[in-house]
Amino acid sequence: MAEKPDQGEKPDQGEKPDQGEKPDQGEKPDQGEKPDQGEKPDQDEEPDDDNSGGSSKPNKPTKPEIPSISFQDTAAHWASEEIRRMTDRGVLKGYEDGSFRPNNQITRGEYATVMVRALEFEVGESKVPFKDVKEGMWYTEPVISLYEKGIVTGRLDGTFGVNDAITNEEMAVMLTRGLTALEIELQVERPYVEFIDANEISSFAKDAVKVLYKAGILNGMPGGMFKPKAPVTRAQVAVMMDRILGIIEEK
Repeated sequence: MAEKPDQGEKPDQGEKPDQGEKPDQGEKPDQGEKPDQGEKPDQDEEPDDDNSGGSSKPNKPTKPEIPSISFQDTAAHWASEEIRRMTDRGVLKGYEDGSFRPNNQITRGEYATVMVRALEFEVGESKVPFKDVKEGMWYTEPVISLYEKGIVTGRLDGTFGVNDAITNEEMAVMLTRGLTALEIELQVERPYVEFIDANEISSFAKDAVKVLYKAGILNGMPGGMFKPKAPVTRAQVAVMMDRILGIIEEK
C-alpha cells in the first residue's frame, strides 16, 4: 500500500483527546527523531546517540536502568507519566533547553527512529530504498530497518516523506505492522465503534485502526472522531508507545 497521507490537515495540538486518558497517538519530536534535542534537526545533522535501535528479535523490548528524566513543560500535561516512562527508556528524548514540547508534531523519519528504538529492531543494512532518504543520516538506518520488515513501503512517487509530519492513520498502520514483525497478536478488549469520520480513513489504514481500537490502544479524539489525516504529536506518540510496550511486556 502506498502510504500517501493528506499532510495538509493539522489538528488543534492543544485539544486533549478523550482517550480515557488522552489522545490516541504520537507527535512530532525533533528527535529521532531529533538527535540533539534542540530544535528540529537539520536533516544533515547527526544525532547525539545511536538512532538505530537494538536487537531485532521478535522478543520483548527490555527496560533499561536509567535515571528518571523530568521536563519543564510536562509536569501538568495529561501525558506526563507516559512521557516520563518513554524518555526514561530512551524511546523519546527532550531538548537541550530542558523542554519536551509535547504538542509538537513528529515527522515520518523521526517516528521511524522512535519505532526502531521502542521495538528494538536491528539496524537496516540494505541499500536506501527511497529517493528522499539520504545515506548516513540519523534516520537512514531506522527507515531501512522498517522497510526491510515490510513496515513501511513508501509513496507512489518513490519517496518516503522523511520530513513530512506523520498522520494518525499512518502511525496506526506502522504500529500494527511492527507488532506483526514481532509476531505479537493483539487481544480484543472491546467491540469496534466506528468513528464519526470513518469515511475519511484511507483504505490502507482501515483494518489497522480497527485492530488498535479493539485492543484498547487507540481511542480517538473528542466527539468520536479519529482525524486520520491529522498530524501526530510528541505526547501522543509517548502514549501509544507506552501502551504498546506495556502489552509486549505482558506477553
